[in-house]
Amino acid sequence: MPDPIIVKAGSEDPDPLSGTSYPIPYCLDELRKTCTVIVTEDEDEQTLIEAVPGATVLMITYGTVSRRVIEAGKPNLQAIIKMGTGIDSIDFAVASTCRFRHTIPGFQPKK
Repeated sequence: MPDPIIVKAGSEDPDPLSGTSYPIPYCLDELRKTCTVIVTEDEDEQTLIEAVPGATVLMITYGTVSRRVIEAGKPNLQAIIKMGTGIDSIDFAVASTCRFRHTIPGFQPKK
């Protein structure tokens, strides 16, 4: 079985909006020990559509996970990880029809 592929949308460090440095590069270094990690230049929809085919996990901070992004990730995409606040950037209507997890640290959607 090939290594899982993780797509981290956008730069690793520092945060492009605030300039704050987060532990994302350290986390990605740990993931690189067991996974293939791809970091995109930006979080634009077209960039994500081109990067997500074959990916097991999509990690997103500011970009939008649209129907087109989710469809491009099928059938391998198993999880969407939203890092940060706000969940309106994920198309939950589409995500909920797929057989993968979508997580937001500290948030549990109502059932």
